[in-house]
Amino acid sequence: MRHLIGAATLAAALLAGPAVGSAQGAAGAKPDIGHGEGTFNDMCMSCHLKEGGGQGPTLVGVVGRASAAVPGVMYTKALQDAHLTWTPQKLDEFLTNPQVAVPGTAMPMSVPDAKDRADLIAYLASPANKP
Repeated sequence: MRHLIGAATLAAALLAGPAVGSAQGAAGAKPDIGHGEGTFNDMCMSCHLKEGGGQGPTLVGVVGRASAAVPGVMYTKALQDAHLTWTPQKLDEFLTNPQVAVPGTAMPMSVPDAKDRADLIAYLASPANKP
């Protein structure tokens, strides 16, 4: 009997294990800041120069900053009126679909992949992206 219970327990663990493990892995994966920096360089840097002066505002120190707050940048009325604070959650919403998050924004790019977004936001929040 003991052998049967052990086999049943093992079978249940094997059947449940991959589903549970993969869900935890996807939801609980640690962000990769290096990959986030690469995503920034590939997708963001052409408009968001680190030193400023680009088509969009610098994203250095963006996490925790108010929207439309970088001096000298011509923001859309939509972004000026949004009164957001760029928390990781707000950045995730915005980068998923900027036109839905802030209708009327001039931001043309989204970051459709959730892992890319998480890594990008981790990079933006990291000491590597502080003034």
